[in-house]
Amino acid sequence: MVASKTKQHLLRGLSFLVLAVLLLSGLSWLLRDRQTTLSCLYSEEDNSLDLLLVGSSHVNSGYIPSLLWQENGISACNVYSWSQPMWVSYHYIKEALKTQQPKMIVLELFGMTYGHSSIMPEEIDRTSYQNSFNIDPGLNWLQMIRTAETCGLDLRPYEDFLNLPRYHTRWKQPSLSMLTYNPHKDPDPLKGYGFLLTAVPQQKPEIAPQPALTPYEYCVEYLEKIVALCEKEDIRLVFTITPYVYSEAEQGIFQWISEYAQSHEIPLLNYNGPNRERIGIDYATDLSDWGHLNYSGAQKVTMDLCRFLQDYAQEFPAREEHRNAALLNEQLGYYQRIAQVQPLLSETDYSAWLARAAADPELVVFLQADGTDGEALRLTNRALAEAGHKPIAAGGRMQIDENGAQACGEQLDFALFDKKGRVEFNPAENAILLNGKAAPLGGEAVTAVVYDTVLGRPLESASLSESLEFTHREFTSDLLPQYR
Repeated sequence: MVASKTKQHLLRGLSFLVLAVLLLSGLSWLLRDRQTTLSCLYSEEDNSLDLLLVGSSHVNSGYIPSLLWQENGISACNVYSWSQPMWVSYHYIKEALKTQQPKMIVLELFGMTYGHSSIMPEEIDRTSYQNSFNIDPGLNWLQMIRTAETCGLDLRPYEDFLNLPRYHTRWKQPSLSMLTYNPHKDPDPLKGYGFLLTAVPQQKPEIAPQPALTPYEYCVEYLEKIVALCEKEDIRLVFTITPYVYSEAEQGIFQWISEYAQSHEIPLLNYNGPNRERIGIDYATDLSDWGHLNYSGAQKVTMDLCRFLQDYAQEFPAREEHRNAALLNEQLGYYQRIAQVQPLLSETDYSAWLARAAADPELVVFLQADGTDGEALRLTNRALAEAGHKPIAAGGRMQIDENGAQACGEQLDFALFDKKGRVEFNPAENAILLNGKAAPLGGEAVTAVVYDTVLGRPLESASLSESLEFTHREFTSDLLPQYR
């Protein structure tokens, strides 16, 4: 009898423990950060990637996976996080190998400069702490937490990395995405590439060759782990260093990397060395800030990588052998269209912006003017005339598409996001609404929304004040869900 009661107590205790673990696990998943740089990787079909590009934000801004498919027939994805140190790179590779069997990993080595770059290690740790740990909970995640706790100089207690204490106040701002968001169903057609359009001239580093400088000990340790892991998994490893404004100390790190790569027979594409001049990197036009390439620079670096990969073509499956070739072609088309509209997104002159938008047959422009017959309206009509369209009247509403410009009523049916939708004009507030939600910009003399029929989504919201102040804003991925 006593033994039976003891057994019941044990079963109840064990049941309570299991339920508590399941509850904490569920809460941890619920409260996790909905944004993860690995949504591209997680959303890929298993064993569909030929090549992984791994590293920090230098990977996100500097390498365009779509071009590898366009030029080489190679399916690739950027596996990155902001300020990614080498120990995080190691665990990101392990995370990727759960579902992928790549033939090659291109490892970007800015992480090797930890402790020697112009960014203080503590700042790198803080940025990595905020962004790198939003991966699937599991053994690799727990190991990465323990690794970061050991290697980083901004030391934190183990529990600081867990979702529950990090996001425990999120219940104060509940949203449907907390329940529905799944990074495994959030595909990124740009494959982890992030367009940077601005060109901010930088001082070109003119640094004499430096003796090899040994990196931070844990950088070396985890580089060795990555090399060993790739050897074990029969993955070809390629090193790359992306152009940025570097220091003498970092030049010493580059020399150490060069010697290490040579001794281990690992190819190295150092775009802060002779390769920089060979591919024509221009510090006046190819960087968006001191540390990141813009679209122009990314094209140069990625196209050179494509040429390099031609020597390894036999190691990758043929283009037609990819079972997801149709999807890859569709994603390539998406990238090409995004690249095509970049001049519009970066245009700062209102007349040029409106004329360009109104002349593109694959864009639909919704325009609304307030009742003022002022300079803003006259400037708008001059731009419309330049694009070959009729003028809009004061207080008027207009839709411009491949069939020309037509006046609109206050509401019209329009296929938003490639499905039934509604566009409304609110003259009282001079706002344009998509599916009942006001576009981000409005309330000025002229309001506009641009819709891209190729991408199947709103592209930009814009406004022009009577004082001719022009503002436009892209419908970014964080804005789009509320208009669906």
